[in-house]
Amino acid sequence: MKNVSIVVFVILIALMAQSCSKENQVTPASQNTLGQVVPASSTNSTVSDNLLLLKDGRMAKPVSGIPNFNKMPVGNTLSLSFTTGTDNNGVIDIHVTKFETALDSVFVLKPANLDADTDPDTATFKLRGVYAGVVSYMADSTDVSSIVNKNTSISFSSPNNYSCTGVTNGYPASGSGTFVSSHGTFVWMGVISFTNSNTNSSSVLNGSFRYFVTNTDLLCLYATRNGISYSFYLRK
Repeated sequence: MKNVSIVVFVILIALMAQSCSKENQVTPASQNTLGQVVPASSTNSTVSDNLLLLKDGRMAKPVSGIPNFNKMPVGNTLSLSFTTGTDNNGVIDIHVTKFETALDSVFVLKPANLDADTDPDTATFKLRGVYAGVVSYMADSTDVSSIVNKNTSISFSSPNNYSCTGVTNGYPASGSGTFVSSHGTFVWMGVISFTNSNTNSSSVLNGSFRYFVTNTDLLCLYATRNGISYSFYLRK
């Protein structure tokens, strides 16, 4: 009888330990947001390697839940629900539980993790070197398969000069000139204005663009030209 009591006691202890272990396991909270498909590197859009730029400015890699994600066209906007996993040098693994194409959604970055130590009076925004990638637009705003991606690059040099390789028979055409940037409290999000040295045509890199620089050195430029919305995804 004594041996039976000991066995029962051991079983009870084991059950209590298992119960406590389950209580201590915290299930990651599901998050809902918009995400935009962006290239993972400066190589062109034919390379099957994509990431998601989330609306709060984070970079994410779907490790489950989106079949054939790497074959999705750059520039596609998704509405998705997900839980987060490991952070790999600024790119978060996410497990997607639900997603759909969000053609009618306006993708405006609203970063949540802001650098409160940035001094707007002394901070400067400096672009130097060559940023290469794609310029993306939708030929038909109702059809995600109509997304067009063209290779382009912009070279920035001191003090405020730029040159663009341009897109053959597309936007932007090649050109060069000067640029100025303006921003609010945070230097990595604001407006860049390009002025081509030879023409004021909207067919070249002219005028103002909203810019955003991610924590993985992805430079995003957004503008509307002749009724078409263009997005640039460029890496140094």
